[in-house]
Amino acid sequence: EEDRKIIAREAIRFELSIEEAKKLNKDGSRELVAFSHYPVILPGDETSPILEVLVRHNIKRLYYGHLHGVRESQLIKSAGGVDLELVSADFRHFTPVRIN
Repeated sequence: EEDRKIIAREAIRFELSIEEAKKLNKDGSRELVAFSHYPVILPGDETSPILEVLVRHNIKRLYYGHLHGVRESQLIKSAGGVDLELVSADFRHFTPVRIN
């Protein structure tokens, strides 16, 4: 339940941040990419308030950390047309992830 409260609060922050990013990218020449400390969708869920914000704003990629000790098969890699990529250091064997 506490996780759901955090996700709801963060959805508001994502909304505000994406709106500001769009103002800075008025001509739409740059892809907007999102980053989050926590995963934006909980295991067993199909959506979340944050995911709904990302979809509404046509954000196609989100990178997140914080999950530790998970296996590749446990990850939700895509939802609502948004690619979700875990980049926590231990999961990536302390190898940086190039984001183009």
